[in-house]
Amino acid sequence: MEERVSILKIKPPTTIDPDATIRQAIEFMLEKNVGALLVVDATNQLLGIFSERDVLEKVAGNSLEDPNLTVGKFMTPRPATVSLEDTLDFVLHRMDGGNYRHVPVVAQGQPLGVVSVRDMLRYITSLCKDG
Repeated sequence: MEERVSILKIKPPTTIDPDATIRQAIEFMLEKNVGALLVVDATNQLLGIFSERDVLEKVAGNSLEDPNLTVGKFMTPRPATVSLEDTLDFVLHRMDGGNYRHVPVVAQGQPLGVVSVRDMLRYITSLCKDG
């Protein structure tokens, strides 16, 4: 699949501050119906990603009432990223090799959106002919 990431309908990123509480992050994920939030600093530079997997593997068992539980403490820092010019083949290999379901799309360190496994499946399905 030599098509570029730019062929996908990438939605604007859903971002959050690293000082937001875990409770706020989970509520925001539910409100926006997303599986991952991009964690950015005040200049909109990507710091990390906070995903459903982070909630399950790192947060579960902690009290969500604890104000010291912030996204910055539980996010995955410096996540693997892709650009709009990368091929979909490259994205699939990156997702498979890293066991990722969400990969940030960035330009000059600033997030443009996220490619999810669902995005990739929708695109591949669109290529299939009705049988």
